[in-house]
Amino acid sequence: GGAIDNITVNPITNTTYTVTVTDNGCKSTSSVVVVVKPLPTATIAGNLTICEGQSTILTAGGGGTYEWEDNSTTNPRTVSPIVNTTYTVTVSGSNGCKSSTSIIVRTTPNPIANISGNANICTGQSTTLTATGGTGYAWSTPPGGASPTVVVSPVSDNTYTVTVTNGTCNSTSTFQVLVSATPIPFITGNLTICVGETATLTGEGGISYTWSNSVTAVSINVNPIINTSYTVTVTNGICQATTSALVIVRPKPTATIAGNLTICEGQSSILTAGGGGTYEWEDNSTTNPRTVSPLTNTQYTVSVTNNGCTSVSNIQVTVRPIP
Repeated sequence: GGAIDNITVNPITNTTYTVTVTDNGCKSTSSVVVVVKPLPTATIAGNLTICEGQSTILTAGGGGTYEWEDNSTTNPRTVSPIVNTTYTVTVSGSNGCKSSTSIIVRTTPNPIANISGNANICTGQSTTLTATGGTGYAWSTPPGGASPTVVVSPVSDNTYTVTVTNGTCNSTSTFQVLVSATPIPFITGNLTICVGETATLTGEGGISYTWSNSVTAVSINVNPIINTSYTVTVTNGICQATTSALVIVRPKPTATIAGNLTICEGQSSILTAGGGGTYEWEDNSTTNPRTVSPLTNTQYTVSVTNNGCTSVSNIQVTVRPIP
């Protein structure tokens, strides 16, 4: 319709348009067919959600040739966005018609995996490792498991790995546990003494030593009056162990000498030692009782030994002249 010399048409199918031209009462008619070519249906397929550092393959479809927003014509196309990014493709059909479509590739940040725990332990000890940074956890084997916290007891230096996930994204962290040998402590020295004697105790097996009496030295001198236990803590780097030793205190015998301590010239006296198991006189004799015949006033000494302990006693035999 219309009486103008041009019109705009938007047919959706092939359509014939006719015009009648009038000039000085005369008419003429002409027709034209507007052919409507179908548009291609542009599509983009691919993984539209990725993790930081990942790539995705975008595949355009719907036509004969393709042109992306960066003027490239590669199809499929690999993209590695670091932020949410829009990608557009224009599809050209074999009939010369074009259509475009766009998609957004969304980038999800990766979790930051972290492991905390005691990195230095001693032989036979355990440590608790705790992973953070995500919503899901997968430990290597050993120890395995999906808990953020695991208890490990390595017998030698070992490295543990956890994969932390957050949705479809993940990251990995490792943690090394160093195992130090526990020292083997022992105490050397005289562990049996007599009352009044001093015992020197020496710790061995480590680098530093702390005794139960708070002395921090390799050796200590002790003077117990009864059986007493002494403890030393031996340290070797970060590891330590404790041992004890009993110092046995034996009583000393009570040495005595009995006999006639006053005699006349030419007489003898029988001296009897007491208080122990064995006896030794000043002249190295071990006879007991002992007969002595001094010519002048004389001192006699006996060493009495019993159960490893010794005591000494002295007496004087007085010699009176004969009237």
